[in-house]
Amino acid sequence: MRFPDNARVCFIGDSLTAQNQILPRVIDHYNKHFSQANVRFFNCGTSGGTYKTAIEFFYDDVLVHNPTHAVVAFGVNDSNRWALEWGRGKQTYDNLKAYYENFKKEVKIYCEMLKEHNIDFVICTPAPYDEYSETDVVASKGGFALIAEYANVVRAFAKENNLPLCDHHAFLTEQLQIDSEPIISHDHVHPVPHGYYLMAKNFLAFQGLEIDPEADIPEYLNKWREEVQKLRLVYGTEQMVIHNYKMPLEEKVKLIKEKIKTENWGNAAFEPFIRGFDAIGFKKDEQYKIIDDVYEQDVFNHYGK
Repeated sequence: MRFPDNARVCFIGDSLTAQNQILPRVIDHYNKHFSQANVRFFNCGTSGGTYKTAIEFFYDDVLVHNPTHAVVAFGVNDSNRWALEWGRGKQTYDNLKAYYENFKKEVKIYCEMLKEHNIDFVICTPAPYDEYSETDVVASKGGFALIAEYANVVRAFAKENNLPLCDHHAFLTEQLQIDSEPIISHDHVHPVPHGYYLMAKNFLAFQGLEIDPEADIPEYLNKWREEVQKLRLVYGTEQMVIHNYKMPLEEKVKLIKEKIKTENWGNAAFEPFIRGFDAIGFKKDEQYKIIDDVYEQDVFNHYGK
């Protein structure tokens, strides 16, 4: 069943949400086919995000939108899959077990938070780890099985609590076997655009809807996606670089400026996050307002009402 008229929907998740390729396709479908429904969507994805992150960010990044509905998708980072690179041993086992047990607790905590605020929600399984495609990045042995077990936890939790479940893991696992096009990128984790299209297709099918034929994300969404990306970089930096959401903002900014001054990124991939935080960190409220204004101007009324 589709989102009801006047719903306010947060898509909450890790980098697969933050990269903002699934949600725009859902938005475009609603704009085209339910232009009178007045459904409003918000991207609340965080690169590197987990259920623990989502708990920390809940009040500032979700409740700020006064949501009536949410779509929640975590698991890929919650697994701490990087520990697989340590090889076999008690340290690896203990680490993976601890993350696994925490995941089961944090799923429950987060869902209770949503319920307490009367937010109807859909819980999603994580996308599969593509262990078997050969790329320039060596896949972690056991990665597929690890994430598959996290998907099982989500399925069991949804069943036990009578929650609606969108099973991305099962759908994409099948597609990896039968689809002739690449689905997951060279890092074995993040989908390519075709894979994101399939995830949007799977979500809309879960709602009983049929997605339009595959095409590029419409250009009218570009400005909104650009402004959303600026804000998501801030949250990604707080998760992956600062590691302390409760740190006073002034201290966060000082830390980031020091990293820029010394070019001590810690990891070259963090540079755009760090620079993004430097640009927007003090201006989160302003950026939320910009996103809302662009959505209203460019997205909400694109097909007319």
